[in-house]
Amino acid sequence: MGGTYSSLWRPSRFQYINVYARANSQLKNLWAVGINANLNPERQDFYEPRLAGRVFKVPANVSGGFSVGTNSAKKYSVSIQYNQLLSQKYIATTGELYLSNQYRFNDKLTVGLSSFNSKAKNNVGFAFLNESRDTAFFGRRKRITVENILNLKYNFNIKMGITFRARHYWSRVDYKSFFRLMDDGYLEPVSSVEKNPGTNVNFFNIDMVYTWQFAAGSFINIGWKNAGSMFNQQTLEPYHKNLGDILREPQENNFSLKVIYFLDYLTLTKKKNV
Repeated sequence: MGGTYSSLWRPSRFQYINVYARANSQLKNLWAVGINANLNPERQDFYEPRLAGRVFKVPANVSGGFSVGTNSAKKYSVSIQYNQLLSQKYIATTGELYLSNQYRFNDKLTVGLSSFNSKAKNNVGFAFLNESRDTAFFGRRKRITVENILNLKYNFNIKMGITFRARHYWSRVDYKSFFRLMDDGYLEPVSSVEKNPGTNVNFFNIDMVYTWQFAAGSFINIGWKNAGSMFNQQTLEPYHKNLGDILREPQENNFSLKVIYFLDYLTLTKKKNV
């Protein structure tokens, strides 16, 4: 059981109570399995309203899931984790699936691919502030999030190697109905709003580092970072269309050179004395 309070505790500033249970086990074949369950009573969110002194009463929910992972010492290993969240108010559901694969071709090359997928229906959260910025509007929305990460590691020898990481993050929020945040923290339905806050977000990143240990404790690191982002309201476009669009967007590239040289003071003093 956990909770968070402000530094000067007052009952009105209480944020949350969380009751959770988890069980993990390793099988004889070195597979790992686990299950979890969470109970989250109604909590107070002081950040979601984007207005100082306001609070949003987050509906109670329950969640549970499982995880399975194969023996990571094998050439090929895979792990899967799934969680499901349910909330009676607004009939909200969220499913989260995490899948990770890794294949070790030999002592030099290892390739890994991980994927996170989340789909939320009737999720309720902040939408926008009105023009006078004194009223927060919330929305009931469909939210999809996908994150795929490709990792490659190649060792030329024990002192020289390259690591490569490519990441694409995509999230879209499509609003179905809207509410006005009341002073007591609860929501009041509204028939229409002044704008559509639906959002489609993409981030694409590449991080590659070449490392050479040229002496004991001494390294040369050459890095390349590539980054691109895209924001629009095309909330009906599928994942593959978003991936193609972000790859065609202007990218920012950065290159870096880092030299770390280990200097042994005792060795220098010995040479000086001689």
